[in-house]
Amino acid sequence: MNVTEYYKGHSKVEAYRRQGSSGGVATTILVDLLRRRKVDYVVVASLGNDNRSEMVITDRIEDVEDAAGSRYTLFRQGDILKRIRAKEGRYAVVAVGCFASAIRKLQEQDPVWKERIPYIIGLYCGNMLRPEADEAAARALGARWKDIVRIAYREGEGEGDFVVETRDRTVRHMPKARWNHLIPFFILEKCVPCRDLFNETADISLGDLVPGWNVVRVNTDVGRSLVSIPDLHLERISEAQALAVHEHALRTKELLRTSLVMRFLRSGAGRFSYRFLPKGPLMGYAERKRRRMRRVIQ
Repeated sequence: MNVTEYYKGHSKVEAYRRQGSSGGVATTILVDLLRRRKVDYVVVASLGNDNRSEMVITDRIEDVEDAAGSRYTLFRQGDILKRIRAKEGRYAVVAVGCFASAIRKLQEQDPVWKERIPYIIGLYCGNMLRPEADEAAARALGARWKDIVRIAYREGEGEGDFVVETRDRTVRHMPKARWNHLIPFFILEKCVPCRDLFNETADISLGDLVPGWNVVRVNTDVGRSLVSIPDLHLERISEAQALAVHEHALRTKELLRTSLVMRFLRSGAGRFSYRFLPKGPLMGYAERKRRRMRRVIQ
């Protein structure tokens, strides 16, 4: 049964709350499912040996904990589905909107997929970027890709910084609001017309609220069971409150779907230049007084 309920919440496990991009809710739910043997495996996004994001299948709680935090680049989703189909078991999948929607379509066509993937934990998603975005950000910070040993997307307090660490142990930071300026140059074209910011086909959808807190949208009865666990702290909020937090993302979605922007992206005119990375937080999660400037930039 489909439902729509909104909560604000966070993990009661302080380490998960600190480690996650927001409140650590996804990590807490996945660990709970593994511990109670509700699933045999979970599918999460992690960083591979080449610092590229990838989707991995694991049954280890340690891997889930290591995967906490945001990943903002493209994943090969088809490969992971082939592996799920080939290996029996029950899976919980963390998915962005397009991936969650694809899983639902598979479940409509073949009951095996309903048995394989009983839980879909969705993430709010404004867009996905091509892998070259990470390289561009690293170059803007003065780091060569081959010298990088660690990448983080939301490290530190508040929104967090894009962080690269090189072999010489030098750590370089780029504020999230500055990193956001990469979006027009590296966004996937298929993300431009997408309207599923809130991942409505997943059992639950998770987004940012304020540092240390998630917005939790419950979409199904299965989703209700996922959030009804002792290690989560949840408080009911209204739909208006939940939407207001992501007002900037909703506006950007509407902007990107205009035919003018589509033509701009297809023409190749949106080539990247470092001069388009101003140091001020003009397109990020700006405070209220900066909204007018952000609209001008958009």
